[in-house]
Amino acid sequence: MVSTSQEGAALLDEMYVTVLKSVVVKKQRPLAQFCSLMRQILYMLEPLPLDTLDAMCMHFPQEDNCFNVAIILNHMGSLLSGVTDRKSPIRLLHSSFHDFLTDQSQSGDYFVGELDIQAELAVASLCVLCGDLCFNICRMESFYLLNSDVPGLADRVKAKIPPHLSYSCLCWANHLQATKFDPELAGHVKNIFGNERILFWLEILSLLGVLGNDVLWCSKVVPGESISRMVRSCITQLIQEKVGYEDLEALARDGVKFIHYFSTAISASTPHLYISALPFVPENAIPYRGLMVNLPCIAKIAEGHSNEDWPAA
Repeated sequence: MVSTSQEGAALLDEMYVTVLKSVVVKKQRPLAQFCSLMRQILYMLEPLPLDTLDAMCMHFPQEDNCFNVAIILNHMGSLLSGVTDRKSPIRLLHSSFHDFLTDQSQSGDYFVGELDIQAELAVASLCVLCGDLCFNICRMESFYLLNSDVPGLADRVKAKIPPHLSYSCLCWANHLQATKFDPELAGHVKNIFGNERILFWLEILSLLGVLGNDVLWCSKVVPGESISRMVRSCITQLIQEKVGYEDLEALARDGVKFIHYFSTAISASTPHLYISALPFVPENAIPYRGLMVNLPCIAKIAEGHSNEDWPAA
């Protein structure tokens, strides 16, 4: 029985090698691109369609890993599902293909190790946020309606928030948490938390329905994990008392408190992020000092606005 099982596994490995030989030329660059693509598919936190994989890999820090993924995926229909439809999630057809790719004794030249994929996905996600986040992304005409009362909001969300942006909003912190300190990554995080992009990010979390009560921000990815806990944890872990990054830790601390205190209201009505949450941020809080300069038309509290720190939780 054991011998039969081993023979079957060997035949399966031989089949995978035969198929991959017809897809990937055994030269350094094609093999490297294949491994980069499969690494992306294996280590992303949920299956994504071809167009989304393409959009993400264009932000990878290594130039050789930025390429049109369809060049490879179009020829892998015998091993992956979703390759004939650019909008369907790409999935491995069988778990044995995962085992084959991640065991070098089986896959040889086609071995797919983890390497720096978490850092690459963190950089890609943060670059997507930096480039694609914007004010009032779903073009809501009224700022005085609950999300549930906005006509056709679900269709707008689908049209205005593409999968690569949705994934980046939900998963950047998970990938960041799995990386080691890197000045480039720290800079990307500061580009989100250090200006109005943090508000635009919260807009999308509200519109996706994952912000309410600061819990279960992406249950498919990190069951029970809260937004504030995940963000604070990953940024603290990233910098780990590195000299010169105290401002980033302070940005994260105040940003997380903003999420904690106002997420319930923002989740019910996305525009309340601007019309009621931001004006009530303590004046000494970093988000208030920076954001009110960039958003001068936001309402201000005329009298009685606290200039103290955040209230105790």
